[in-house]
Amino acid sequence: MRLKRIQFSIVLIVLVTVALVVSCSSLIQTGPAAPAVAVHPEADFTRSCVECHSEATPEITAQWAASGHGKLNYGCYICHGDGEAEFTVTPATDNCVACHSSSAEHLEDVAGTGCFECHNGHSLIAE
Repeated sequence: MRLKRIQFSIVLIVLVTVALVVSCSSLIQTGPAAPAVAVHPEADFTRSCVECHSEATPEITAQWAASGHGKLNYGCYICHGDGEAEFTVTPATDNCVACHSSSAEHLEDVAGTGCFECHNGHSLIAE
């Protein structure tokens, strides 16, 4: 009789454990789905970004050239992707923090905002 009680307890424990694992697994977040990869529209990849955008969007190119990124000649692809395999018009805050890790603390102070809610995307000046 005692052996059956032990066996019953073991089976019960196993069943409860399995039930908990199955029910809790739906609560585990695997993170958001990766966004679809975008490509730059109608780009001539034989030309540089600056060469093309100096004609297409000269004001944006001028803002970039006068910024810290432009003065250091940080290429557009660093923030926007290469345009062919990966492209984003407005880079994610994570892209900024990858280089500007010291700004992570600042982002905690302005919780819920992204870099471009305060900073111009090309001049990088806070507005």
